[in-house]
Amino acid sequence: SLIFFAKLAESWLLFPVTGGQNISRRLLFETTRGHAFNTLGMKYDQNGYLVVPRKGLYFIYAQVTFYCSSHCTKPPHQFSACIHKRTRHYPEPEVLLKSHVRPPTDTDGYLRFSTYQAGVFELFNNDSLYIEVYKDPAFRVSVHEHETYFGAFLL
Repeated sequence: SLIFFAKLAESWLLFPVTGGQNISRRLLFETTRGHAFNTLGMKYDQNGYLVVPRKGLYFIYAQVTFYCSSHCTKPPHQFSACIHKRTRHYPEPEVLLKSHVRPPTDTDGYLRFSTYQAGVFELFNNDSLYIEVYKDPAFRVSVHEHETYFGAFLL
């Protein structure tokens, strides 16, 4: 079956994306080093989109690990990650999965916390997937492949 697994690129080049009042950033992954791989027609383009090669049911998953110093525990900090789909069937990108995490408020040190999401979706040839995180100067995204990753496979 078609399989794709990627880790966040070392530079994790972020592409600013504007939408209404919120500003988000699309994460850029890499597919050639470490545990990352790309097989049987799955394509990951230079703009940060995973391009689906054929119609079918796909299991899509992602984990994003955020880190910050203790100052991010003050409200209203909430960290979000979204998996989006672009398709020729709709004029705007569609949110497939969205997850949120809020740091604990009872810590004095360096924080690391993760959000995970997964689901099964019908996708069509040339649909594309990407991950966005909402822009917040209080956090960074971990580039470690066991903490931040993105994948999909045909069922």
